[in-house]
Amino acid sequence: MDIKQLIKDYITVDDEITEANSILKSTREKKKDLENSIKDYMLNNNISKVDVGNGTLKILTSKTQKKLGKEDILTTLLDTLEEQKASEIINELFSDTEDNEVTRLSRTKKRTRSPR
Repeated sequence: MDIKQLIKDYITVDDEITEANSILKSTREKKKDLENSIKDYMLNNNISKVDVGNGTLKILTSKTQKKLGKEDILTTLLDTLEEQKASEIINELFSDTEDNEVTRLSRTKKRTRSPR
């Protein structure tokens, strides 16, 4: 197979993925809207579970811990240490992050201008 055919096939597949992602995004947005409406109805009517043909819909509540960030760490350190020492610790923690190198093929598309 020559390079021209490989490129044509790549562009065809890339276009198919773009179209599928667009449809998927729209479908996810619709699902989220429906989910919010159902959740609101169930909460307002004290319904915790609804049987549907092949399963159930339940209202579940869970708690997760907030992600620990640079500002949170700095605030905690400043409460217990001198400002200089706290800044040194923060700089040390956030300066030694590893970089990952990834090589990939990227396609840019020409923008079509819409008539104004």
